[in-house]
Amino acid sequence: MKGGGDTKKKHENIKIDRFLICFAKSQRLYIGISMKAGVKVMSNGGGYTNPSVMIWTPTDKKYSFNLGNGIHRQTMTLSTKVYDANTVFLTHIDPSTMADFPNYLLRNRYDFAVVGPVNTTQAILAHRYYVGRRNKTINVTECTNDIVLSDGYLTVYPVVIEPATVSINNNCGDVDQSMELERVKLPFIHAFNKPLTDNSTFKAALSMEMKSFYDWTVLRGGLLHFGSGHPTITTEEIENASENSGCIVHMIPESLAATPQYCAFIAKFSSNWQHLVLNESCSYNELLVKSAQMTNGLNKVAPNYFPALSPLCPAKPLPEQLASLSNVHRGRYQQCVVLNPLPANKCPLIDNSKCTEDVDLDFSFEVQSPRNGSVTELTPFEQKTESMLDSLTEEDMEMVFFGTGCSQASEFRDESCIYLDLFEKGGIMLDVGGGSYSQMYRKYGPELVKKDIELSLTLGKNMWKYLEFYDSNNFDNSNNQRMLKFLDDQMLLNVVQTIPVVHNFAATGIVIKSRQGWSVGYSGDTAFCERLATLPVCQDLTVLIHEATFQDHQPELAKKKSHSTFSDAVKTAKQSNAYTTILTHFSQRYPRLDTLVSNSDHTKVALAFDFMSINLKNLVGLPKALASLKIDPNDDEEMEVGFDLIDSQSRVKDGDVDFETIIYVCFKKSFFDYNVNFQALDSKYFENRWRVGMADYKASVGSFNIETNELVGIVIWGIDYDKNGQRVAYNITTGVMPEYRRIGLAYGMIQYSINMLKNQPYKLDKLSLEVITANERAVKCYEKCGFKIDRNLVIYSGILTAIEQKPEDQMSSGNKVLVLKGKDISIEKLSPKPLCESPWEFQAKCLMTDLENLECWSLIDENTEGKEPGRTYLLIYGPRNFVEYAHFESVEKGITLMNQLSLKYQNIMSLIQEEEEIVISVFKHFNLAIKLHEYEMSRPIDL
Repeated sequence: MKGGGDTKKKHENIKIDRFLICFAKSQRLYIGISMKAGVKVMSNGGGYTNPSVMIWTPTDKKYSFNLGNGIHRQTMTLSTKVYDANTVFLTHIDPSTMADFPNYLLRNRYDFAVVGPVNTTQAILAHRYYVGRRNKTINVTECTNDIVLSDGYLTVYPVVIEPATVSINNNCGDVDQSMELERVKLPFIHAFNKPLTDNSTFKAALSMEMKSFYDWTVLRGGLLHFGSGHPTITTEEIENASENSGCIVHMIPESLAATPQYCAFIAKFSSNWQHLVLNESCSYNELLVKSAQMTNGLNKVAPNYFPALSPLCPAKPLPEQLASLSNVHRGRYQQCVVLNPLPANKCPLIDNSKCTEDVDLDFSFEVQSPRNGSVTELTPFEQKTESMLDSLTEEDMEMVFFGTGCSQASEFRDESCIYLDLFEKGGIMLDVGGGSYSQMYRKYGPELVKKDIELSLTLGKNMWKYLEFYDSNNFDNSNNQRMLKFLDDQMLLNVVQTIPVVHNFAATGIVIKSRQGWSVGYSGDTAFCERLATLPVCQDLTVLIHEATFQDHQPELAKKKSHSTFSDAVKTAKQSNAYTTILTHFSQRYPRLDTLVSNSDHTKVALAFDFMSINLKNLVGLPKALASLKIDPNDDEEMEVGFDLIDSQSRVKDGDVDFETIIYVCFKKSFFDYNVNFQALDSKYFENRWRVGMADYKASVGSFNIETNELVGIVIWGIDYDKNGQRVAYNITTGVMPEYRRIGLAYGMIQYSINMLKNQPYKLDKLSLEVITANERAVKCYEKCGFKIDRNLVIYSGILTAIEQKPEDQMSSGNKVLVLKGKDISIEKLSPKPLCESPWEFQAKCLMTDLENLECWSLIDENTEGKEPGRTYLLIYGPRNFVEYAHFESVEKGITLMNQLSLKYQNIMSLIQEEEEIVISVFKHFNLAIKLHEYEMSRPIDL
């Protein structure tokens, strides 16, 4: 790990800061000979990345060491992702170890542990905005002294290195051996409490007895807890332990790795140890293969607007002294060191089969003859604009789109970032989404990025004034005028004005105008904004850059998220009389504009792609630059180009389905990152649950990896008649494993299902499903498959606590509760108007109760001896405390029934229709709250 290793000698010109050396070893007693454990390089430190590795154990436990720049996006399509690790070790605190921590925090859906040096807690609290959004517990261990950590699968010995307090000199002699042993001994830690900051709301740990990563500090309470110490350990004991082979990952700068002293440290280990060196001298190869392929394909179509990316860099040779040692290697992205099982010679094997240096980045789009559009006469404004553009040079202004996606990066689009390059005059960034530095590096390479950063840090004698300005809370007009004067004097920008726009939280657009005559407006995140379209400062812009998150068939999503559709953006451009409009902030890879532009008299519209570079000198030709690009209208983020690895077909034969080892495994992996946590539920729960839902596995579809025959995606249907006598397939579940998403599997399986279920022996009339409204990608996929939204549903949840009722509403007023188990219930016996006309309401077999699972609770007259439910009733699925259906004749009767239910079930959830006022009133009486919103969607089998 990153560290100084041998501490006997000091080295000239090497500055040591506080960091950790972590020695980690698997608990080999628990590792079977056929199971694997090892180390995987998640990023090697070359290019824009920082060193990071992951350790995995046979129990599928994963541990990540450092979360540096770029680590999330480059691994999002891999089978092993960074956020799979629920324990994170930080060797030191700075951007090289935490740049991608926000991405990890947002995508890891469970509680996790962080182990790091002093100030780890404060570093995490710096991301408190993201912590609050995820509502999770973070277990923090600050290693103020050397301790031993173990969770039963992995034991970690953090060695804390203090900052050097004396000058480092190559000429100092060897340190006495006794002094060295004293230096590395790990003393006991005495228990103490350290208060957290006042603006944190956290709870204290339950116990001071420390047993594992998760038993340490719980980041939700009043205190940060440190436990008592552990037995001492030295580096020599690590080197001479019974595990006399292993892997050492050296996350160190090249200047330290090349020193004789560090080489001597490595030489102390036997030939059974593998050594990986991760630093800036490792290879920089393209880590975002599909993004690079798309950029290279666009470069062939429009090279003026899509210049080639910066050249890649091979790994530098190891320094001569290091190269002479055995088993020392440059780390490679996706390289694996298998620590268990070991070969006969006991030296761990290195697996380079998934390294990506040699991946072919060439790609060619299919092209077509550009359509001949109608030639229109230029307006006076357009004539004036083109005359102004013609007077500019190629070094006046260029717009570079580093990120053109929406809130989350994808394989093809990064988060929003636009750079206005004013060349010698400077530059301006409009939004700086996650990954922007990585994109800059990919375009410009190391030399220009380094140069730009150095220039920004050497502003001369006036730099302090600008630091004072940015640090000030005094935003009066005088300060604004100072900044505006600087922009005018240095960058020739005479107008820089922000404009509040329409969004779910504070957001602004901006207008920038140059004394040279050009102007740029940027909408930022916004729904259609009248102010942006009509303010005088927004009129007659040279370029309007406007977000277009949603396509025109998604107006409800646009309204809910306060984003714009394509038509909204073009409407703004038309009203503001913009010369050219560039749309960005897409949720699709290849958004479509054909119909929109053909029906509008505003035709100077272009779509932004990552790395698109528009010099104002070339602006006139932009709208037609990609006119020859031929793209399948069905090809968007859900579909993949040129990769056919998956066989999507029905694989269910006659006889029983092996639910446990096939479907259940695929389901759990597919829903690992779902809004609802299913991971704690065993296979029997789902087998019973889907049996009640009448799952027909012969009518269901799976996607199988051709090479491994592994089931990687499922669409399971239940089939029955609805209330109108139609034969309907109800979607019980649709899921795709994360590493196989975005290659069109869900779309392909549903289309396969449609073709299968419309024919014999099924001959269905309709398909129906439910989907969480926030799952926008799934909603888009279903809409693409022809499904329409029928109605809105909501899920209520909370703790059910009995409440006091008026005397006239008590059970003594003539009601008693009937609980039925193991009895089929006819729908007519429940209610003339069921609460939700959902698929299951009209399937008698789906309403059969179960002695272990499904119960029917109802209010009946106390004098009634029959065993039929009354009209105030509910069905509850016991293992999940899930109220499947409910119908209350009145609020009072609903409260009575729920009071009785609370005696057995406390934490409950229920899915209901938004319009069910009586049931919602009852739920609100019990302080149940909305957990999720869902759409119910359907489509005829034949459209």
